[in-house]
Amino acid sequence: MNSNTLRIRGSENKNTRVNITFDEVILPDNYKCDNELCTKFITSNAEGQLTILKQILYTVKDNCDHDIVHFLVVTYLSADSKHPAKCMITRYVTKNNYFQNQFSDILTHELEVLINKQHSGPKSYSDLVCKVGSCTENFPAGADAVKNLEIKLAQYFTDCLTCCIATLSDTQPLSPTAKNEIFNVAHSTLRLLLYLVQRVNDENTAKLISMFSQIRASLKSLIFDGDSPMDTKSVCGILYVYMHLMENGADSWVDILDTTKNACAVTDMLENDSARLSLYSAIVTVIPMSKLQIKIANAPACVLLTHNILDIGDRSSAESTLILGVTRTLVQICKGLDHSHATGLLLLDGLFVFVWSHLEHYTDSVQHLTAQALGYIIKYCARLKREGNEEAMNKLFATLTSLDRSRKMESPKSTETFAKGELDIVLWFIKYNINAQTPNFRQLVLSAMKKFIKRFESSYKVLSRENGANAGPNEGQTNYLRFVTDLRALCFDSLLKGANYSRRHVALQILVWLENVQLDGHYDRVWTEVQVEALLYHLSDSYDINKALALELLTRCPEELLKLKQYSTSLELQDILSEASSVKPTDCVSAVHKLKLLRSKLPAHIVPGTDSTIPSKVKFALLGILLKEAQKQLAVCQQSIVYGARNAPMYGILHCIGHALEPIAPFGIPADSLTAVMQTLVDTCVQVCACAGSVLASAAPEGLLPDVAPQNATCDSAGGYIRLEDGREVTAQMVLLCAWRSVKEVSLILSTVASQVLLHDELRPASLRLGLVRSIGEQFTALLTETKHRGAFEQALVITELQVKANARSFDSCMNALLRVAREAACEQSRCHGLNVLRALFRNSQLDDYVGAHVGAGLLVALMGFESGTWIIPLFKAMVEGSRIQQQNAILQERNSATLLFSALMVRIFGVQRSKDSENLSVRNRMTGRIFFLRYPQLYDFMLILKLLDTPPENLPIDRETQRRLASLFRKSVWILTQCSGNTPCYVIADEYIKIINVLIRRFDTLLEETFINEIQNYLNDLIFNNGKLEKNPGKELCLSNATYLYIITLNIYNKVDEICQFVRKCLSHHVYEVVLAVLNYLLILYGKLDIENPFQQHLNEISHKNTIKLHKLDSKHELSEKNGVKPLKEDSESLPSELIVLDVLRKDAKYIEILCEILKCSKYLECTQKCLRLITLEPDTQINIINAKENKDIVKSKTELSATDDIILDTLIRYIENEHENLTHIYLASLSDFLSRRIKEKNFMSMRILDALRLIFACSLSDNCCDTRSVVVEFLEENLQLLREFDLGKLSEEDQFEFKATLWATVVTILEDEDESIRARSSHIISRLSSSQSHHVIASRAMDFLLGIVRNDTKHSVALLTAIALLDFKAEVCMNDDINDECRVFDQNERYNADLEETIWARACAAAVATPTAHARAHVHAVVHSAAYRSTFERLCGDHITAYTSLIEGRRNVPEINPKIEIFYYNLGVPQT
Repeated sequence: MNSNTLRIRGSENKNTRVNITFDEVILPDNYKCDNELCTKFITSNAEGQLTILKQILYTVKDNCDHDIVHFLVVTYLSADSKHPAKCMITRYVTKNNYFQNQFSDILTHELEVLINKQHSGPKSYSDLVCKVGSCTENFPAGADAVKNLEIKLAQYFTDCLTCCIATLSDTQPLSPTAKNEIFNVAHSTLRLLLYLVQRVNDENTAKLISMFSQIRASLKSLIFDGDSPMDTKSVCGILYVYMHLMENGADSWVDILDTTKNACAVTDMLENDSARLSLYSAIVTVIPMSKLQIKIANAPACVLLTHNILDIGDRSSAESTLILGVTRTLVQICKGLDHSHATGLLLLDGLFVFVWSHLEHYTDSVQHLTAQALGYIIKYCARLKREGNEEAMNKLFATLTSLDRSRKMESPKSTETFAKGELDIVLWFIKYNINAQTPNFRQLVLSAMKKFIKRFESSYKVLSRENGANAGPNEGQTNYLRFVTDLRALCFDSLLKGANYSRRHVALQILVWLENVQLDGHYDRVWTEVQVEALLYHLSDSYDINKALALELLTRCPEELLKLKQYSTSLELQDILSEASSVKPTDCVSAVHKLKLLRSKLPAHIVPGTDSTIPSKVKFALLGILLKEAQKQLAVCQQSIVYGARNAPMYGILHCIGHALEPIAPFGIPADSLTAVMQTLVDTCVQVCACAGSVLASAAPEGLLPDVAPQNATCDSAGGYIRLEDGREVTAQMVLLCAWRSVKEVSLILSTVASQVLLHDELRPASLRLGLVRSIGEQFTALLTETKHRGAFEQALVITELQVKANARSFDSCMNALLRVAREAACEQSRCHGLNVLRALFRNSQLDDYVGAHVGAGLLVALMGFESGTWIIPLFKAMVEGSRIQQQNAILQERNSATLLFSALMVRIFGVQRSKDSENLSVRNRMTGRIFFLRYPQLYDFMLILKLLDTPPENLPIDRETQRRLASLFRKSVWILTQCSGNTPCYVIADEYIKIINVLIRRFDTLLEETFINEIQNYLNDLIFNNGKLEKNPGKELCLSNATYLYIITLNIYNKVDEICQFVRKCLSHHVYEVVLAVLNYLLILYGKLDIENPFQQHLNEISHKNTIKLHKLDSKHELSEKNGVKPLKEDSESLPSELIVLDVLRKDAKYIEILCEILKCSKYLECTQKCLRLITLEPDTQINIINAKENKDIVKSKTELSATDDIILDTLIRYIENEHENLTHIYLASLSDFLSRRIKEKNFMSMRILDALRLIFACSLSDNCCDTRSVVVEFLEENLQLLREFDLGKLSEEDQFEFKATLWATVVTILEDEDESIRARSSHIISRLSSSQSHHVIASRAMDFLLGIVRNDTKHSVALLTAIALLDFKAEVCMNDDINDECRVFDQNERYNADLEETIWARACAAAVATPTAHARAHVHAVVHSAAYRSTFERLCGDHITAYTSLIEGRRNVPEINPKIEIFYYNLGVPQT
């Protein structure tokens, strides 16, 4: 219940449990009455007012004069909606007919007075909206009054909606509460408009219809608003449908469903899913089911409607609001099944799928509504069965059986067994969802599989007990055993080179769970060399968790498989040590896992003989080997850390030593040996720190190249690297990596030794332990005081008393001290160091519970740190003297450190960013201001002050005198503009004045009078078009640009269309680039195609949006005037929104496109060219204009010479796309796509020319193009793929026919594997539409099967097409070998490549689709590739992959640069050879 209608207060009387009281009714100030009781009513409290009102009503029959009735009307309108006074008056008036007419007449007059009042915002409208709403609720006298004013109220409510939308569209952010209040007003207004539309008098119908254009604009804005509640959108849809029916007839609802007859207005309303759902649900609500049986496009309307609604549910399954709306609508459809007769059978399949998948939806309301829908379906099926039709009931039982399967994992009975079909469903699901990239969905899959495997094991034990211990496996057990074998095989098949992270991780995790499953008696796990090979390969996975899972599986495999075969992944100790010495940090992690595998499964590789059976001896033998290797590399780095950074980087071996120490105990070796090992280890660590100190002690280690360089090395000061004598480069980044990672590993090793090893009594004598502890402490102290690079010690720092005691008091003291140092220390370096240490502590996940109390103070320190005078900027002054480089140390300053701390705190507060779009953050990365300031109250005052200083007040009331004085001040300051016409203009100050004028017009539109605005326009015009005396003047161009924006703004405010068009034409020919660009931006704003960049553009965008609504309102007035025979006033026509007419006026001007083409021809700036080209392509059929402008001559002279011009247009646009700047590619491609689409539909284009275009479109679909370009490719295929498949290729040669098909399918494959999620989804939908067996959209992995099935059915070219797809060059790197650039190996490059691309999966699937694997399949494919008809196409689409496949056919297997998919394709084509 609304809080302002009922107020419940605690009773002061202890004997009364609840006492409900109401506020007194406050009558308007201007109400006057001579009646004594009425006067007494005004001054009484709430209880007294009710008593007086009873007395008045009791005597009203005898004293029913005008004053008493007027009093009752005013009291009725002034009382809250549920107030007892209002209820009493309503009941009395309704029961007594003798004065209803008089009450209604006075109520009509009072409502009319309220309608004519001025309103300034949604709140001022809401009062009358509530009053009228109460009149329509079971109150005949009130309904009569509303009917008397129906046209005036309709206009009032229309204006109210316009005001609400304008307020919501304002750039100033609204609080959630304020938004909800506005939406509540809009919702109530919509309901009242619907009330009027449903009950309008016949004589007023035409007047009401004249308002529909303005109402539709408001409905569209509300429906398209992402924050608008779904209930409000539903009312919008119902109102829209009623208006459509009133205008076009009772059967015109068909227009909304029949896409071939959609009117322009209807098409606009079907642009997004929420709008479509609103209209579809409105049809279900407004149109009875009996009328929905008529056929539209050969299908009953109810079937088409249900299919459209289910499609919205499929596309928006992750949006709970839309799903709730879909479910509500489907419940209404299910409720009407009884009236659909046999047509309802056509709906059941789709409805069953929805009900099955949403019965256990995470939203409770969706669950309950789905259950209701299922109830209606069951009633319908039962009715048909009683009538003798059992088809519906059979479908119901089949669905319920499937539903029962899906519920078994949630059943309280964990031992309930699974049927064969249920196990097959699990396999089918995993097959297509194992590679899902969405993290939350992947976690849901894994959690469901973990639960399933546990229940699988428990239920198998039940089957075993029921069957008996000595009996053979029964059918149920056989199904279980077969399932485990198939699932295990599926997971191992997913461990391919080139598989994405999700596929690898899910497969490895499921395999680990399966290894723990105990299926006693009949199941023996079979291990193969292929499986071991795959797991060994994944010890080098780029993700540590996958490495750990692969290691866990390898520890379960038989030792014989590891001992008896040499795998491509070497397990020799020396090879592992070489990998640990790689400059790539991730290699040493792989080496650690391999060393762990040696210790557990192949200890003889570390210690030969009987010692290999004793784990402690193996551990310390390995530790000794690693120590010797570390000392060798240390010796190299001590001679030259530059040389060591390339050949002996230390940190990899040190990382292995840290892991070799675990487990710490038992030691199992003599005390003397243990003492010697620990002493050597600590000494080595100290020496490593000393070696790296020269780098880490530098003020700016990121750019330091030490003077200690190897002999015969050359230096490149410009490139920032040293070239060794063997030709390889060593960069400053490589040196830094070597130093700080080595010290970081040392810190971890020493922390382990100090906190765990030295605590054991086996380490003797005790004085030695004390000495080692002292050495370690001194080393840590030196690191903390001398190291400038925080990465060297941040992890060691957290080894504090928090790991010993849960309630450590000194940590808070430490944090407070650090905060004080970072904020108040006199020394700049101390403040920087404090900020860096704080960042390390806030980032550490182990300190979550301890640092939380200090986050607010940390934010303040970071924010105040931004006020430091300078950033951390390395100032390198290199002097080349022979082969030596001398560099001046960088100056360390604190703003950089403050920024890094602020970034760490943002992650601590809001979490890791979950979306790539920084503008539209995930819900999990957001927090309301209320919660934020409750958590960090010390920031409230700080940020409030900043807000007050930054933002001027809104809706500032200004009295006339103040307004006059301010206007006078601005008139006196206008000299700032006029001085630009003098001999020494200052454009900088003029620019600031222009910005101030823009702010005043935008925020305080009544402050500046029209005469002053006209004066400003004259000065701006003079500034823009009359050149100053000084051509070279600072800030001139930017000032002219902003002056252009402001001039356009002032013209738009007063709707001077002709002047706007003249000004646009004049500015487009301006000699200053910035002026031309400003006008181009304005035109793009009119199209809604500009990303807003500055306040002027924002202001123009606001004006455009507000005037869109204003246009519809004025159109309604003109239409009404004309219908009434009244000629529209001149001032009304002049006040039409300018920017909505400007485009129409410009389009009718033939010179408009010519001017744009002239700019395109002469522009020297990319941005200007790009925006100008975009404007031209937004107009239809402008390819000829673009070409003539670019070529600077009339290459195409006439649009009527179709046969001659098509070739010129195609060839020229292809040349532009291939050769012009990449920022223009998608624009040219869109123009070409539009041109091709028209020609393909006209079937008036040669197939050979389409093939030329397809070659280009394929090139544009590859990953080296921007997302905009690839999106254009998808749009082209969405419109034309089916037409291209059916295209007549009879006139093409065999070679060209194959190239046409191969290029087309290659393009589809590349966009299906695109890295952008939306492009993949749209591509999947394209393929789904091609499949005759698929009625719903599918995910990309399933779409792959459909596509390969379509290609395989090509009777003429299936093998060649499948081979082309398998060997297709996606222009994306799948793996990285050791021969690439060292800089790339130091820094991981995974993020540069498409993480979703799985070339190897395609290669294997294509090999399976080519033919049954035989020894001859490889040779057959080789012959196809090299055939005369196919070879050129293969070379163009597959590139070097053809050469690689040929090398495999010829027996050359060890080609280092070969793509793994070639080997996989080759292997799967034939029988594996030993």
